[in-house]
Amino acid sequence: MTEALKKKWKERISKRLGKEFAGNFWKWRGSEFLNFGYEGVDNACARYEFHIKMFTLKAVLQTEEDYNVPNSVRMFTGENAIEECIEWTTERLIELYETVSERTAPYKAGYENYQRALKGGVR
Repeated sequence: MTEALKKKWKERISKRLGKEFAGNFWKWRGSEFLNFGYEGVDNACARYEFHIKMFTLKAVLQTEEDYNVPNSVRMFTGENAIEECIEWTTERLIELYETVSERTAPYKAGYENYQRALKGGVR
């Protein structure tokens, strides 16, 4: 991924996560508020969760089940916790895309041939 493309995706994902964070989809779960969604780059998407307790914000990115990449969890505190959380989550999603792209690169040509065959373009 080029730096320009990486910057473009970073801006898009950060904007979407920020909208979700500021949205009204927060749920109360006994001792914390929870907000979650599904976000990513192209086909490399993962479930994220934001948990807010008294003075702490926790971000969870669930990638282990779908991609065999360890889940990521990080706690944030302080006056910039929200911005740091969104930035951290965005960076993990971009890293996930890069990991998945590396893994699937050897199979890309075969998949494209498969797609053409489905449409009748290969005989």
